[in-house]
Amino acid sequence: MPSNATVSTPLGRVTPLAFPGRIIKVGDRDSAIVAAIQHRLNQLGCGPVEETGIFDAEKTKKAVKLFQARFPDVNGLPLTMDGKVGFYYMECYVWYWFRSIKRFTSVYIS
Repeated sequence: MPSNATVSTPLGRVTPLAFPGRIIKVGDRDSAIVAAIQHRLNQLGCGPVEETGIFDAEKTKKAVKLFQARFPDVNGLPLTMDGKVGFYYMECYVWYWFRSIKRFTSVYIS
């Protein structure tokens, strides 16, 4: 999928996040990917997280852990609740929630 392609979801059109090839965690300096992760966490109700591009332990890590607790991976298995964004988490984060967002919004938002 091209890097600027968007996907239609119940939350509107979103641009999928590409896995950067490394673990994203507290102290990561890639502000663009961290800000995109923070934005997606807010979209999914796992915030509020300020979209600063700084992966902090206080808000961003806790929001990632909340996401990991709420959503399984693409195979339906639980994610490790370590507050880090890795390959399986990004796969789930980018793709799985498109399929599960209706369940999420009906269970957690309504």
